[in-house]
Amino acid sequence: MQFVESTPATFFNEMTKQACVKRATYTGGRDNFIAKLSGDLWFRDTVDEWAASRIDTECARLFAWVGQPLLSDSRYLTVYSFADESALWVCAIDRPAGRCAGLRFLCSRRHGVFLVQDSLRRLGAVAVDRVGNSLSLEWPPQNDQAFTWSAPSIHPLQASENYYRHRAIEQELADPANARDAQAEVIQDVFFMSSARTRCFEDGDPPARDPHPLASVRMNHLIDSFYLYRLLVAYRITSSETVSEDQRNALSSQLTAMMHDRSRMSWLGAWLAEKIAEIGRRIGRLNKECDTPSVIFFLKGGRALNYWLGTPGEGENDWDTQVVINPFLPQARWYELFAKVHDLLLRTLTEFQIEFAQLMIDHAEDFHAYTSEIDAAVPVPPSAPDGVSMDADVASEHANCKAELIDIGIPRRDQPAAQEEWHRLTMKDALCVDASGVIYPARDYYLNEYLMMIREAYLPGGNVAKAPKRINRFVKIFVHEPADAGPGIMQRMDALPQSRDTIGQLDDFAEKELLFRIGAQFVEAHNLRLDKDIREQFDAAFAVLVKNPPELPQDLRVDDEMERRMASRVQIAKFLSDWMAPKVQARAAWIAKNGAVFTEHLRQLQTCLERPLEKVGAQMVVAGGFAAYLQSKQLRFESPGMEPLWRILVKLQFPHDGDAHALWETVRLAVERFGNEYGQLHGLMLKVEDARDFDLPAQPDRGSFNFFCNEPAEKPLGYSPLLLKIRLACQDGNVLPPRSWIDGVPVTDLRYQIADYARRAAKIDELSVRHALNRARRAGVLMATQLEIVSDE
Repeated sequence: MQFVESTPATFFNEMTKQACVKRATYTGGRDNFIAKLSGDLWFRDTVDEWAASRIDTECARLFAWVGQPLLSDSRYLTVYSFADESALWVCAIDRPAGRCAGLRFLCSRRHGVFLVQDSLRRLGAVAVDRVGNSLSLEWPPQNDQAFTWSAPSIHPLQASENYYRHRAIEQELADPANARDAQAEVIQDVFFMSSARTRCFEDGDPPARDPHPLASVRMNHLIDSFYLYRLLVAYRITSSETVSEDQRNALSSQLTAMMHDRSRMSWLGAWLAEKIAEIGRRIGRLNKECDTPSVIFFLKGGRALNYWLGTPGEGENDWDTQVVINPFLPQARWYELFAKVHDLLLRTLTEFQIEFAQLMIDHAEDFHAYTSEIDAAVPVPPSAPDGVSMDADVASEHANCKAELIDIGIPRRDQPAAQEEWHRLTMKDALCVDASGVIYPARDYYLNEYLMMIREAYLPGGNVAKAPKRINRFVKIFVHEPADAGPGIMQRMDALPQSRDTIGQLDDFAEKELLFRIGAQFVEAHNLRLDKDIREQFDAAFAVLVKNPPELPQDLRVDDEMERRMASRVQIAKFLSDWMAPKVQARAAWIAKNGAVFTEHLRQLQTCLERPLEKVGAQMVVAGGFAAYLQSKQLRFESPGMEPLWRILVKLQFPHDGDAHALWETVRLAVERFGNEYGQLHGLMLKVEDARDFDLPAQPDRGSFNFFCNEPAEKPLGYSPLLLKIRLACQDGNVLPPRSWIDGVPVTDLRYQIADYARRAAKIDELSVRHALNRARRAGVLMATQLEIVSDE
């Protein structure tokens, strides 16, 4: 309600300006006015129940202002309605006194909806103006949609008809930077990229939704690595030319930024914070239905970092969140739980969609004032016609963009990201909860996340544009909570004494922790603690880079001095990766060249260990890159992306309830005998690494038996590499995994290899090795699903 005093002339001019329609004139007292007004058909059709109930109370202000009944042509009440019937004015006219008072009613929800719609269109116009594109941006009907693949050519049960999958993976391995586009092109030869209404698993029907929504609920199952659920305000781009991905992203970024403006839209931020906490509570209740906690939910990205920094109100843009379902659950149980999470998220977001509309209507005046002020010169675009499709683009001249509100991702069960986040975030104190119930990760999560994202900016085709903001956030982590590198990191850094001591001489605490963390990642990823010769070379190269940090790329602009130093230190990781790359390639070529010789070594080792392992219920198996090498030879299938042959890994697998100490002592005698009787004759030097010698609480399965190539004639690499590593491997259960036998050598089953690559990639933080392991997992999938075989029957 709005009460305004004016003059009759000014009031009538304003009614004309607003294109209002005169409805009726009334005289008499208040009761007479209410009775006549309520009896008018146009009034009952226009005014909703809430506004009608307020007419009597609010008009008492008008009659109190007049002070006496309105009984003549010069003293009367007149009622005007807006042309769209979204509001009406009730005005008391006192012509003899030259005064009037008006009371404006928002007659129905339509007024608020109209204002918000107008504001959202203006927001789109401002976004186009700011981005500087000659495009048209429409605010269309906010349809709820699910983006999915539907299969016109292949039935889901035709597991062997997977040629399209091979083509998609091959293209991804050949061109990782454009993997998603390449995959889509291949898959669209077999599947339709379709859009439909969102649906729940439990009853199939979409959740009840707002009849006049101001936002859209979306689910996207097109992406191969994760599921995506969103609450967003959808926009539609039209252009006479092709709409580029950069244009779409720029418009979405601008729309989202304006929607979350901290100074003018704080009420939206407060509401969204409540909703994020509510999702966390609902996921928590879902966990109570499980035997053990099997689902986690948390806020991520810049918003989460601001919560950890203690400045939640300074968050920008949308609220990016993640649900992780325990990827180690059996398949049937995982997908049963996924269906429950899916339904919970769709129903929750639809509920929030209704609340969002009411929230925007409640703040319609503020929102309209804000959007009118940010650029008054920009013309408001027309509304989009009904029926505009919001599915995947049907033409390059049309594209979708959005103002994002809530994003919820769920890593797919077979993805390393699911294992990584489950492993990290189910540890003690890995997640924090603020007083309002918002769940967000602790410090280590942000260090690893931002270190990796900044490193990715240094890769060919990396996103340099986002790097300055990420570097700024990265530095804030160190400044907010200075910390030592930690015992685990420093234990790995003990393998690099020259670099450790050089880093220790630096004055800046943040640079020290960062460089120790980088060094520890490389030690773990390349197993440098054991590989003495290459470790010493790496140590020397690392120390030189610490003393002489590289200059930042010219296209990376960072003004703050500390941020520049930290960005330069992160770039050292890229230089170390580049230094390692030719070493990895040379060793891989050398192992492949001598593959037949090394296969014979493994046959002899199996002969030596077979009986001792049988006595304790264990088995030997070749794993990792050399296992994949043997499998590819056996299948005559050269797959791109196979793991580089850095060393030969042999696992001694034993049941979960087995005696690790007894196995270690039994195997130690057999391996030492193998080293003395066979190894020395073939240039293999044994070094036993007993975990108890360097880590007192460690279990024997952390130790290893390591054979170095020490034959002078076999030193084309210029050093003695660690060729063969043998270690104990305790199983999750008491049944040992199946093995394949190739050339008399026991090799991990391809299914095991794929799972092994996923788990290794989840544990490795060093970017280049993680990428290599993910490619190797894809290559293993190609080999395992090569089902196009011709029978000779």
